[in-house]
Amino acid sequence: FWSIAYYQRYFDVDPEDVVSRARIALWPFPPNPTFHDTITANPDLYGPLWITTTLVVACFMTSAISQARLVGLDSPLYDLLDAQTLSVAATLIYTYLALIPLAVWGVAQATG
Repeated sequence: FWSIAYYQRYFDVDPEDVVSRARIALWPFPPNPTFHDTITANPDLYGPLWITTTLVVACFMTSAISQARLVGLDSPLYDLLDAQTLSVAATLIYTYLALIPLAVWGVAQATG
């Protein structure tokens, strides 16, 4: 459980797998095979990792753009890019990514 080899199988995906899964997930009509059928044989952890990282960066960038609109574009760039905002966004979102599945698992275990 604590070794890299344990998690290696969850990161063993090809670019074709990623494109296929994205195409199936974004198609509005239920395809055959479904998304669940596609990922059952070879699940991966890239999706949750990169989706969360993209959300952190998007929150940080929208905060910086909002700050630039409030302060004005004549202020230096280092005044607009606040590292505290990035660290708070990363902490909140990654904590949410870790705690919500644990809470759901705990409730499922408690209720049987």
